[in-house]
Amino acid sequence: MKKATNLISFLLLMMVLVGCSKETVHIDFPFEVGDIENIEMYHYAGVPTSAEKKVVVAETDITDLYDMFENLSLKEKQVEETTGADVTSFRFNLSDGTSYDLIYACYGAKNGNLKSEAGGFAYFTSADIGSYWNNLNKELEATPVNESELPGAESAPQNDILQVGIRKATAGVYDEEGLKFTWSVENIGDYSVSFDKNMIAQIVLNGENYAFETEAVTLEPGEAYSVDISIPYPVARQDRTNNVKITATTGDTTATYKESFTH
Repeated sequence: MKKATNLISFLLLMMVLVGCSKETVHIDFPFEVGDIENIEMYHYAGVPTSAEKKVVVAETDITDLYDMFENLSLKEKQVEETTGADVTSFRFNLSDGTSYDLIYACYGAKNGNLKSEAGGFAYFTSADIGSYWNNLNKELEATPVNESELPGAESAPQNDILQVGIRKATAGVYDEEGLKFTWSVENIGDYSVSFDKNMIAQIVLNGENYAFETEAVTLEPGEAYSVDISIPYPVARQDRTNNVKITATTGDTTATYKESFTH
């Protein structure tokens, strides 16, 4: 009887231990800390229109963030998502031209959700990841950012008003001067749409905003707008892939297109 009792106790203990081990998970990045060129941090409270951005370039700061995420104890637990969350996102821009995004949404004290489209996960965490926005490096400058640049924004459903795309230059994508292509936006809606100055072609090149000036534009239904874009060396990488993301924004409507150009 005593042996049977001990066996039952042992089996119950093993079940508890196995159950506990399944509850806690960790992030295993598919890249090394040395592969990171910079990290873009984004933050907004409640509404994405108030979003700001900081760019982390110091090796010590990059290592701190990398180690923090890899050492986090996460759980496969459902988090009730409510409006007005405090959101802090991280985009790891890598030396091979790719990026890896993490999005942390805080819904209250020790109640947050960490997800990654690239990693294919969404986990609960009680860690205060959002504190890194203010405390990682107080010398980092925060600048306003368009909602379309936020991690996860490109995965939003396309609207039925704008159709956007990139056409490659007839003579080729690259020449002796740099990267060249044509950006096009078509109004496929039933009413006219207007773009403010510099809002019909907002360019992000390899994770960095690229200033490109455009005039204010109004498109009638069925009307299209095209512009030739030339990005010179060394702004465009001459020996590696260039990742381009362009967004057209009119009022509350945005349309984003992404493409990678291999030299």
